[in-house]
Amino acid sequence: MTVLAPMKPRSGTDGCSSLIPAGWTEPVPSAALPPADAVEADWQVFGIEQTGQLARANGRTSDVVEIVTGCEARDAAAMRQIERPWRQIWPG
Repeated sequence: MTVLAPMKPRSGTDGCSSLIPAGWTEPVPSAALPPADAVEADWQVFGIEQTGQLARANGRTSDVVEIVTGCEARDAAAMRQIERPWRQIWPG
């Protein structure tokens, strides 16, 4: 997983989606197809590059799920503290 620095919220919001890096809403581009007169080695290079792009796209998906899940848990914990301030006085 790639470790990212905190980002400034976009659109004036501090919501979970603001933690997703800019540009991740755009699709990961495909590897460039070899020219029409390509030889076998050119197609092999294409296959390797395309596999790398797929790994990059799949990595984004799992990273975004982890970012949003963690953010939602953080927000839920904060809401519990706000909604039940008496628990700080009378634990249990």
